[in-house]
Amino acid sequence: MRLRNPQNSYDSQAPHAARTPRSSLGRTVLAATAVLALTGSIAAPASAAPAATGRADAAIVGQGDPSPYTGVERLAGDATDDPAADQAAQDSWTPEEMRAAIPMDRKIADQPQPAGDATPNGSADAEAASGPIDQASAGPAEAAAPQTQDGVVSPRGSWPSSGVPTVGAIFFKIGLTNWRCTGTVINTASKNIIATAGHCIFKYVPMPSGVFVPGYRDGQSPYGKWSVKSRWIDTTWKKNRNPDYDYGFLVLKDQRGRRVQDVTGGNGWRTNAPYFNYVEITGYPGNRNTPLQCITSTRQLKKYAWHVEFPCDGFANGVSGSLLMENFNNGSQLGTAIASLGGVDDGGKSDNVSSAVLWNSRTAALLNAAVRGQ
Repeated sequence: MRLRNPQNSYDSQAPHAARTPRSSLGRTVLAATAVLALTGSIAAPASAAPAATGRADAAIVGQGDPSPYTGVERLAGDATDDPAADQAAQDSWTPEEMRAAIPMDRKIADQPQPAGDATPNGSADAEAASGPIDQASAGPAEAAAPQTQDGVVSPRGSWPSSGVPTVGAIFFKIGLTNWRCTGTVINTASKNIIATAGHCIFKYVPMPSGVFVPGYRDGQSPYGKWSVKSRWIDTTWKKNRNPDYDYGFLVLKDQRGRRVQDVTGGNGWRTNAPYFNYVEITGYPGNRNTPLQCITSTRQLKKYAWHVEFPCDGFANGVSGSLLMENFNNGSQLGTAIASLGGVDDGGKSDNVSSAVLWNSRTAALLNAAVRGQ
């Protein structure tokens, strides 16, 4: 396991709040229109659509056989099609139960060391992806216009947020304990997929399917509660918890004839983004029941070819699974996802400096398999 020296932080003189390690033993229990290119792939964000009615799963655009993909896995044991059970599970997550949830962060142990110093621009991609990666031309989200000090300044650190419709909390229960991670709706042809961290889906054993609450804020569910239909992770993450593959996707069930993307909109996404970027991140730290939002800049996490680090004050345990968004638009509240917060040390050891896994062709293959195989 690689431990970062505090002197490698963005400002070694600045006071950095010590984060209870995301590897804490007390927590051990435990974007595409199905359309993108293998490298440098882009899918545009999508705004919320009018209500759709009577759509059956068999009519999902892009659905098909995921068997041509290697290195991807749909976890077994997902709930069957039982609307009454889904409703009961959703109703069980009362405001009090949601407020009581604590962050899901795994024990980091014996993580593989980085293979080398290759950059994510093509010289050392993660293990080659396989399967038909759908392609289409689509632009990234429109960049937000520069703003004055009265508006959003980039970079500006973190601040309490009233919430972003596409970003929410994933709640699940293990025994008598309520757990929580961050998830984000991404734009896919099936309109029902959220992205999160791999360790929020599989942590030595599969995590329960749970419920996703977009726009969650202090016990409230302004865009409804959505049950999970299937869970998808990279097989390399499942086998040895290699931090390069700490990402995953959840397929959500319909709610009253609508898909989650119809209600919240969906963020664009792309692969092979550069190390240096300006990004927006929204997450749910475990020490608060309202989200924090941050605009910041990224750089390579030293010695790790597929990881970036960035300063965001107050990003404590619980932000795992948050997505790094480039070209975030303050009006539409949508951007283009390039990375998942997590990976090395579960995404960092300081509440003020975090790290994330850049998406690449393996991520794209996993997402395509989730769209086609649901």
